[in-house]
Amino acid sequence: VTLATDGTCTAKITNNLSNRNKIINGDCRIHQRGNLSFTNSPHEQTYGGPDRFYQYMYASSEEARYDFKRATGPADKGFEYCAHLDVTTADTSIHADHAVWTGYKVEANDCQGLDYGTSNAKSLTLSFWIKSSVTGTYSLRVAAEDWDDYYVTTYTISSADTWEKKTITIPGDQRAGKNITIDNSSGIEIKWIWAAGTNRVGTPNQWATGSTEFGASGITAANIFSSTSNNLYLTGVQLEVGDVATDFEHRS
Repeated sequence: VTLATDGTCTAKITNNLSNRNKIINGDCRIHQRGNLSFTNSPHEQTYGGPDRFYQYMYASSEEARYDFKRATGPADKGFEYCAHLDVTTADTSIHADHAVWTGYKVEANDCQGLDYGTSNAKSLTLSFWIKSSVTGTYSLRVAAEDWDDYYVTTYTISSADTWEKKTITIPGDQRAGKNITIDNSSGIEIKWIWAAGTNRVGTPNQWATGSTEFGASGITAANIFSSTSNNLYLTGVQLEVGDVATDFEHRS
């Protein structure tokens, strides 16, 4: 803390907090399964690419295909690796019932103290670095208690092929009875929605109950699957309690 002669002071605070990030492998360093290449459209969670992140295609008739793999990250942002979504089959017109996403589950045991279902429900702040060849509005879905309670919101990619940091604060779910059961099942789930048809959207920026609403309604969504030339990259994923995004917590 530096004190000036007029009585004001400035402070430089170093970030020594630990165990804030509820995401494991948010910097994509661990890559045990190897790359994932879709050759069909599985209606199931499919793992591959950086550990802990999974892929999902909601309908068996999904047309889009992509590889999900690890790539070199933005070293100037502090990340050696990133996840890479490489479109291999285009889908220029998203069917009303289709939806595609990359997901991550936080175990309910790591969600103690969020106080969902009460007036003291705590906010969560999600931050991540993303780069895409397709600009525009993208949807993000946060679900609680085994996926049926959800909060959909949006973020914007402003410049093509440019790393941008996104910070999204999700208010705690204060609705009565919407507590998270503390066990080894899914507590909080994050979905980066890459495609969502008109039957697969919900009202943004409010908690609601439902299992088939993935994207945000009322928007013109960017379509990463519009061309096989499109690529998207993701890294530096951090989820922490509160309404402020702190520096990324690098762990061994």
